[in-house]
Amino acid sequence: MEEFQTFPVHARAGWTTPILSYLKDGRLPPDLEEPKKIQKRAARFTVLNDELYKRGFSQPYLRCVEEEEVKYVLEEVHGGVCSDHMGAKSLVKKIMRADYFLPSMQQDATNFVNRCDSCQKFRILRTIISDNGRQFDSHGFRSFCSSLGIKNKYSSLEHPQANGQTEVTNRTLLKIIKAQLVGAKGAWPEELPSVLWAYRTTTRTPIGETPFNLTYGTEVVIPVELGITSLKREFFDEESNDDQLKLNLDCLDEVRDLASQRMTKC
Repeated sequence: MEEFQTFPVHARAGWTTPILSYLKDGRLPPDLEEPKKIQKRAARFTVLNDELYKRGFSQPYLRCVEEEEVKYVLEEVHGGVCSDHMGAKSLVKKIMRADYFLPSMQQDATNFVNRCDSCQKFRILRTIISDNGRQFDSHGFRSFCSSLGIKNKYSSLEHPQANGQTEVTNRTLLKIIKAQLVGAKGAWPEELPSVLWAYRTTTRTPIGETPFNLTYGTEVVIPVELGITSLKREFFDEESNDDQLKLNLDCLDEVRDLASQRMTKC
């Protein structure tokens, strides 16, 4: 069985310590200015099972991640089993969708992606598959592609609703495969299952949902949640979870219809 890294209860002071002390025991630091800041900030947090959670807008409660845990969360979500080497904005969304909060999340994600070697490689495309828009089917565009040795291919007119969607999916999968195969050329068949898993568990912009949720009516528990316990694992109850899954499945057709409408508008 594969082992996952886990983290103990924090032994040294971090950014959560003064807020936890105030919410649990009413203790404040002796500094004249700091207590006011902590009291004001603490209103946006709560304590559940001795862990600090931030009251969220996108999610009800977000597990607060300490500084020593930030690197693990970023590495696991960005480059782990369920990852697709996404950009900084998508990385932040996936972390929050997993119910985690990092105090400098956007900056941390940007810095991490910028340092990722697999995300820094840019090459000239061999083929561009586009829809039948005039901007792509013009003499100027074809000449430009030809000068770079790029082949032009166009999607079928028989199903205009899908124009662009298949290309986007294929391009995303190829991007993930290339990122995963750094230093392991020719091993793409072995990497393909994890690539597809990463794709299916990440929210796709055209549909506003994860493909996994559209199939099963729930979100998957990703590996980072095994390393740092999330809210859904902390308060998991099998009976109520089964009831909620059944309710989700009853409402799944509506979720799929809304996703289809969003995709049509793209």
